[in-house]
Amino acid sequence: MNLDSKTWFYDELASLFRKKDEEDKARLKKMQRQVDAKFGIANTKSFVFSHVSPSFGEVIEIPFRCPDFYKPYAEMDLDNFTGAIQFRRNFARAHPFLIGPATLESLLDKPVDNYDYITTGKLPFNPLFFEFAENVSATIPHVKRSEVSLQGVYLCGNNKSGSMNYVFTSFWKDKEGEIMSIDLFMSDPRSKFFRGQVNHLSRSNFDLDNQKLDKNRYQFIIDINKDRLWIAQSAKKEAALGHALYRKATELVDFNELFDKEVSLSSVPHSAIDIVPSLSTNLINYINAHNMTIATRNRPGTPTYHPERPVETKPYSFVEVRDESYDEPKNHHKGQILTYQLAVRGHNRKLRDENMQIKKIIWIAPYTKGPEGAPFYDTRHEVTAKKIWAEKALFANIY
Repeated sequence: MNLDSKTWFYDELASLFRKKDEEDKARLKKMQRQVDAKFGIANTKSFVFSHVSPSFGEVIEIPFRCPDFYKPYAEMDLDNFTGAIQFRRNFARAHPFLIGPATLESLLDKPVDNYDYITTGKLPFNPLFFEFAENVSATIPHVKRSEVSLQGVYLCGNNKSGSMNYVFTSFWKDKEGEIMSIDLFMSDPRSKFFRGQVNHLSRSNFDLDNQKLDKNRYQFIIDINKDRLWIAQSAKKEAALGHALYRKATELVDFNELFDKEVSLSSVPHSAIDIVPSLSTNLINYINAHNMTIATRNRPGTPTYHPERPVETKPYSFVEVRDESYDEPKNHHKGQILTYQLAVRGHNRKLRDENMQIKKIIWIAPYTKGPEGAPFYDTRHEVTAKKIWAEKALFANIY
C-alpha cells in the first residue's frame, strides 16, 4: 500500500462530521419551531444552554427559548446536541497515528502489563486517533447488522478532580460500508462498571417526526462483575436513562424502568465493546516505549474538518522503532539450525542490570527468522509474516 494513495478513514469521518453539523443545525431549528408552536413565543423565555466540560474541548453554547417548566426537558435534548457538537470539534483536534497490520496483531490480544501511562494521563497527544492499516472483525451486540470491522479508535482524557476520565470511541463498518461508533465512558480501562452508547453515524439516529430511534443505536451500562449488559434501545427507555444520567444519579436503582434488555456479556462472541480499552492501553504503552520515536509527516488528502477555522491537511504520525536487537541469530531456534521460517510478533523486552532490576524496556518490532525461501513452520506463522512484510512495505518510503 502506498501512503500517498491511501484512502484515509480519518478523512471519511471528517467529511461525515461536516454533514452531521448541518443535520444538527436543522434539528435545532426544528426543535425550536416545535416548542414555539406548542407553547407560543409569548409564553417562552430565552436562555443559553452550556453544559459541557471545557477540559474535554471547546465549550458549546446554544441559545434556546421555552417556558420555565419545560426547561429541564429541553436541557436534556440540548445536552445531547452540545455533547455531539463538542465531540466533533474535539475530533478535529485529534492527532492521528497510523498503526501497521503486524503491530496491530501484536497488540490486539496482548494482555496489558502496565497501566501506569494511561492512569496518570501520559498520552502523547490529547485527544488522539488511531487508524489501522488492517481491519479487525468483531460483533456489536443487538444491532441489525452486527458483523463489523474496526477502522479506528479515538481517545480523549479528562483530568477531573485529580483523576482521569476517558472517552474511548471506536469506529466500525458493517458489510454494507455503513459507519457505526461505540462510545465508552470510564475512569480507567480496567473499569468493571461503566456506560456507553452505540451510534449509527452514516445516517440520522433519531426521527423527530415519528419519535423513533434507529435500530442500530442504543445506550448501555455494563457490570463486568455481574456479567451483564443493560440496553436502553426504545425512545422511552433511552429518555429515562438519559434523564437519570443528566441528573448525575450515582446509582440506577430500578433497572426495569431504565432498560429494555439485559444480556449476558459472555454470550456475545468477539464483542466489539471488549476490544477497545485493552487495545488502546497497549497502543499508549507502545508509543511511550523507551526506544520509540514519533515521526510526523504531511500528506495529501482531504482538508480536515473544523466548522469555524480555515481548512488544512491533517498530518499523520507513525512510530519509528529504534534499538532493535535479537538474542539469537535469525537462522537459529532453541539451539537448532532452522530449516523453516518463523514469524515473531512484536513484543517488549526488559533489559536488566546485574541486580536483576529493570533498567530499560524496549519494543522488538515484528520480524521473521529462518532461511529465506524456506517453508513456514505453520499457517499461523505464514499469515503473521505476510502482515510483517505488508507493514514494512507500508512504511518503506518514510522510515
